[in-house]
Amino acid sequence: MATYIEMAGHGMNASAVQEASHVGDTSLASEVNTPVRRPPQAVGQRMARAAIWMALDIGGGQILSFLTYMVVARILGPSQYGSFAIGMSLISIANCLLIQGFADSLIRLTDLKEEHISTTFWTNVAISASITLALQLASPLIAAAFHEPELAPVVWWLALLCLLQGLVSVQTVLCRREMDMAVFAIRSITAWVLGGITAIGMALAGFGVWSLVVCQLVQSVISLLVLWNATPWRPRLIFSVPAFRELAGFSRHVMAASLIGSLTERADTLVIGLFLDTTAVAYYALALRLLSAIAMATQIPIYQLVMPALSPMANDLANFRRKYHEIVILGHSIWMPIVTALGATVPILLPMAFGTKWEPAVPVTEVMCLVGLASGLSAFTGPALFALGRPDLHAKLNAARFVTTVLVLGVAAQFGILAVGIAWTSLMTLLVPLHLVVLHRVCGLEVKALVTDAVKVSLAGATMAIAMTGVGWLGLDKVTSLLLALLLGAATYLTTMETIFMRGYVTRMLELALRAAPLPFNLRKRSV
Repeated sequence: MATYIEMAGHGMNASAVQEASHVGDTSLASEVNTPVRRPPQAVGQRMARAAIWMALDIGGGQILSFLTYMVVARILGPSQYGSFAIGMSLISIANCLLIQGFADSLIRLTDLKEEHISTTFWTNVAISASITLALQLASPLIAAAFHEPELAPVVWWLALLCLLQGLVSVQTVLCRREMDMAVFAIRSITAWVLGGITAIGMALAGFGVWSLVVCQLVQSVISLLVLWNATPWRPRLIFSVPAFRELAGFSRHVMAASLIGSLTERADTLVIGLFLDTTAVAYYALALRLLSAIAMATQIPIYQLVMPALSPMANDLANFRRKYHEIVILGHSIWMPIVTALGATVPILLPMAFGTKWEPAVPVTEVMCLVGLASGLSAFTGPALFALGRPDLHAKLNAARFVTTVLVLGVAAQFGILAVGIAWTSLMTLLVPLHLVVLHRVCGLEVKALVTDAVKVSLAGATMAIAMTGVGWLGLDKVTSLLLALLLGAATYLTTMETIFMRGYVTRMLELALRAAPLPFNLRKRSV
């Protein structure tokens, strides 16, 4: 689910702004400036409401991101974008320590104090400053390793993203801890509008890859300003060694798992860059970018909420298993059909959106879309293990994936970019059973029941793919064929899910979404 555009960066109606204002009203206690809990709500409804805000945040951001990416990619072409993809892969590996690292420990603490928050903030600032300096000093060596001189200044400036991330990581976690997600929508829409305008303007003016670099910096600065303005907490000159040790006991495993996971997510791009050229990197990056956009809009909103939703159930494994089963099937039922639809329409969609110079990316994209059939079953393993207090197991899973990714893709790269796509898809699918076995041993997950429901969802997706493929036999023009295939595919999937494979499931999910939706979607009176 990796993406080369920063995961943190992504109109707002009056009710959304009102929801966002709750962050400032209730998240802090005046005596100690630490978060307090709101009155208890049903976990399912509270999670669903937060997921809707996350979907508005990330989904809206992905639309703006995709439009920006599409316009800039048409202007720049594959080679320049390949250089940017390599640079962002390196930055994302470093940033994982800040996005999913030390600050995440704050979510699990039931007795959160000021010394915990301030200690975390200063620790992250120190880590981010060190990473930024190290990357800037190493940028000439990185450029030499990839035989790409232009990469040195690109990495130097992109390294500043690490420092900016370190300055907002605590504010981000405080909002996630309380599931106050509306503020992220404000951040995202503002960052992507201004960053997108900057990128497109600079690309048209002939700045090449620098249009993408400056876009990232603009987005990060805006994210910092919005989150600091929305969160009343401010860092104090406090660094508590006992608090640091308490947080480090958990976070060292989280950081190890995140680092290995990020290395694994980015290893493919780096391996391709070492063995092939930047154009091949760009074709692969485009395929992964499309999949990542879908994951960001469908799975990440749920992913961000799995740990805070499941952590209270860590000692109630029966409820934990039931809720995790529901979460996985929900994510799979949304992610899988969209990925399937992309694979069925990419020969028409990709050249139409990005231009004919990107047409060689079609075969690798088609192959990589097959990952949607099974990958949803392992999408939420990480936060589930974190909620159970076993980030060490997630680190081991990621280590296994990292080693196999480097070996398998290193060999596949010798046979071209299509072979890399086939190898990546096969590897992601074969790793799913390993995730399920680990969860079964840790929490007693009923693997057979989960796989059975997932297969039903995938059968509905396969039926949809057959219907969409049949549209191509009608001999219609490309635009009409694309629109008809999408409409027929959506209708087929929803109908077969509701009436054949998962009877009543679509209706139940719509009812849950409507109950959790913010005004004006939910007009039911709420208790105060």
